[in-house]
Amino acid sequence: MPASTTNRNRTPGTRTSGTFTERDWTHKDVETPGSRTEEQKDIRKLDGKIETLNHFFEKGEFKDIIENYGNMKKRLFNNFTAGLARGLGMTLGTALVIGLLGWLLSMFIDMPVIGKYIADLQDYINAYK
Repeated sequence: MPASTTNRNRTPGTRTSGTFTERDWTHKDVETPGSRTEEQKDIRKLDGKIETLNHFFEKGEFKDIIENYGNMKKRLFNNFTAGLARGLGMTLGTALVIGLLGWLLSMFIDMPVIGKYIADLQDYINAYK
């Protein structure tokens, strides 16, 4: 082999002696055996964090959120129907709670102390019917 080919194929930090090539491990770019496992540990940690983020993104349904905010008409329709449902739910819930409360109070009319106040309250309500 010509000398120029031999010198061109040699990497810095190597010595040739006969047919063997010996590496000089003092160069900064050369990895030590322990650094490879540290990199693997770091990669595993990052992989775990990425999996956690992926889980939260899937759980949070960010795809649906992005799709809804990308389409103005869809967002307005969804917000309008949500407002109608909330208003209807609050109205029905309030009517139900007030009706149950009135029914419970009517059971206490015969009680000695509070019965008089509840009877007055019923008379007041019946006056507006």
